[in-house]
Amino acid sequence: MEKWRIKSEHKFSRRLLISLILLFQMTAVHAKFISQSDLDSLSFKPDSYQQWITNSDIKFEVVIPEVSPEELSVDSPVLPDNVVFKSLLRTEDYSQEEIGTRIEVWLSFSKKGTYQLQPLSLRVGAFRRKISFDPIKIGFNPKEQLPVLHIHFADGTEISSEDSKVASPVQIVKTGQKIKFTVYCQYAVQLIQYDWDIPKDSIFAQTKAYEITESRYRENDKSDVLIPVSDFEWEPLVSGEMTFPTINMVATSFAGYKSDLKLPSFTIKVLEGNGFVEAEKDNLFADAFTEVVVQHEEEPAVILTREDCQKIADLRIKERKSIFGKARKERIAFETSAKLPADKNEFKLIYLGLVILAIIVTLIFDVLLFRKKKILEAIVVTVFLVCETILLINCGIQSKTKNGIFAGTEVRSIPEEVCESKFELMPGSYVKVLKETGKWLYIEVGESGGWCYRDDVIIIR
Repeated sequence: MEKWRIKSEHKFSRRLLISLILLFQMTAVHAKFISQSDLDSLSFKPDSYQQWITNSDIKFEVVIPEVSPEELSVDSPVLPDNVVFKSLLRTEDYSQEEIGTRIEVWLSFSKKGTYQLQPLSLRVGAFRRKISFDPIKIGFNPKEQLPVLHIHFADGTEISSEDSKVASPVQIVKTGQKIKFTVYCQYAVQLIQYDWDIPKDSIFAQTKAYEITESRYRENDKSDVLIPVSDFEWEPLVSGEMTFPTINMVATSFAGYKSDLKLPSFTIKVLEGNGFVEAEKDNLFADAFTEVVVQHEEEPAVILTREDCQKIADLRIKERKSIFGKARKERIAFETSAKLPADKNEFKLIYLGLVILAIIVTLIFDVLLFRKKKILEAIVVTVFLVCETILLINCGIQSKTKNGIFAGTEVRSIPEEVCESKFELMPGSYVKVLKETGKWLYIEVGESGGWCYRDDVIIIR
C-alpha cells in the first residue's frame, strides 16, 4: 500500500512537471513571432490630434499585433526630470485581422524642446523586449506665456522686453539719416494700450499701423509668431548720443491677464552729417516733430480692495433679485468706474417665477380645451406649453449656475499650495465656479480656468 502511494505521488509530480514544461514551450513558441526585430518596426507615436505643448497630457500609443493584453506586461517608463508620467493603459485592439494589444502612455512635459525618450521595456511571454518612442517637439503653452514687446531695426538688430540689459549704442548713424524699425508683440491676445514718447531734436513718425492696434481679438491664434504692430521712421537732427524713445504697451495674454511691456534703456549714437550745423539742443528745430497718431494719456490702474469686490457681488445679488432695472444700472455704474467690463448681466429670479406661473395657466387652459373637445385649439396650446417647458429648463439652468467675483490674486493649475504653474487674475473679475473640493474652487474666466482658494471668490447667490 505504501509503495502504491509513493508511486502515485511520483506519477502526479511527473504530470505536473510535464504540464509546466508544455506551458513554457507554448509561451516560448508564441514569443518567437514577436522578436526584437519585429518590435523595432514599431514605436510609440504621439497622438496627432493633440496640442504638443508644455504642461498638458500627451498620449503616445502603439499597437502590438497578434498579442493579447494578458500575454504581456509593461514596465514604468524611464523619463528625464522635466517629463512626468501620468498613466499607462493596455487594451485589446481589433483594427487588424487578429487581435492585438494597444498600449497608451500619457506623459506631461514641463519645458519646451525636442525630446527623444528612452525605449519602453516590456515582457512578451517569457522574453524581455523594448519599444522606442518617436521624437517629439514640445512647444510653448499659450496660457503660461507673458506677452513680449520686440523692436526690429532695418539692419537686423533685434531688442525685446525680455532683455535685461542692452549694450549701447545699438546703432551709429549720421544726422539726417532715417532709422527704420518695426514694433512687434508676441504671445498677445489683445492690445489694450499703446503709445510712445516723441524724442527731442528729431523727426519721429509712425509710417504704418497694423491690425492688432484695432483691438481685434486673437483667442483662436495661439502661437509664438511675432505680431507686427507699427512701422516707424526716426530721423535725428543733432549729433550726440540719443536715448531710444520710450514705447509703452499694455497687452492681454492668452491666460486673460494684463502685462505692462517696456524695453530696456539703450541709446543711438548720432554722428555729425554733411549739411547740418551743430547748435544748442534747446532751441534747434523746436517745431520739427511729427506726430501721426493721437496719443492717449495712460489712465492710472484701479486697484480694487476686497470691500470693492464685495460691493460688486452685493450689487449683482441685488440685480439678481430685483424686478426693475434700477439695480442693474447701479451695478454697471460702479463696475465702469472701477474700469471693469460690465457686459455680463445677472439672471433675474423673477423670470423663473413668471415662467412657472405661465406654465400653470397654460396647463389649466389646455385641460379645459381638451374637456370641451376643442382638439385643434388644445394642440396649439400644447405646443405653447412645450415651448414654455423648454424655457423653464433654460431658466432653471441659469438660476443654478454658480458665479462669483474674484477677490484674490493668483489662480493655480492644480489645487495645491506649492503649485508652480499659476497666473494672476485681477480682483473684481467675474468668474464661473465649476468645481469645489475642500478649500479650493475651480473657476473659469473666458477660455481660461484654474484653482483658487474658496475665500478668494465671493459667490453671487
